[in-house]
Amino acid sequence: MIESIRRLIQPKRPYLAHVEYWVYLPETKLPPQDILLGRLLRSSPFRVGEEPAVGPQEAQLFSDIRLHTALCLRSKNPHLFRPDLFSDHVEPSEDSLRSLSSAQAIAKLRFVSEEPLQGRRHLRFLPHLAEAVAYYGKAEILFDVQAERLAGLESFRAQLDCDPEAEGMDSTRGRRGAKKKPEAEQLRGDCGRSASPKSRLRCAIGRSGPS
Repeated sequence: MIESIRRLIQPKRPYLAHVEYWVYLPETKLPPQDILLGRLLRSSPFRVGEEPAVGPQEAQLFSDIRLHTALCLRSKNPHLFRPDLFSDHVEPSEDSLRSLSSAQAIAKLRFVSEEPLQGRRHLRFLPHLAEAVAYYGKAEILFDVQAERLAGLESFRAQLDCDPEAEGMDSTRGRRGAKKKPEAEQLRGDCGRSASPKSRLRCAIGRSGPS
C-alpha cells in the first residue's frame, strides 16, 4: 500500500530522445530538401533488401516539428570549428583537422522528443539524412553530438553500408531520468572559464543558432 502511494505522489521522470549530427560543409549553403529526399527515397546506395534503407515512413520526419535543421556559419560561430573544444577522447586525425580548418559552415541536424517514441525511425533517418547532406554538400567530416564521435565521410558511409538500418548507431538517446535545466541556467553553469571541453562544446551547441 505504501509503495503504491509513493508511486502516485512521485513525479514521473522526464523522457528525452535526442539525436544530433553536425555536417561540416565547405560552402555556406544547405542542399535543397527535394534533392535530399530524392537520394534518401530513390538513389540511396544503402539498401535493406531491394529497397532504400529510408522509406516514406521515415521521410515523414522532414515535416515533423521535432526535427530541426540549421546552418551555422563559421564567420558568425568560429568557436564551433575549434578542435580543442571537443572532449578529450575525441582525437581528430590530420585529415579531420584539415576538413575542420577548411569548413565554412555546419549543417546541424537535430531531433528531440520529450514524449516517448513508439518506434526507432528517427534513429534510422538522422544518420542517412546526415550522409545525404554530406554527399550533396561535399562535406568530408561529420560529428555525432550525442555519441561524441567524429567521423570521416568514407568511414561513416562504410558503417551505414554494413548497418543500413542504423541499429548500431543508437547512442540515445531515449531515456528517463534526465533532468533538464532551463537553458539560461545551463549556459551559466556550464560555460565558465573552468568548464571542461565537453561542457564548452555543449555550451556552443546552445549558443549557436541559425545565421
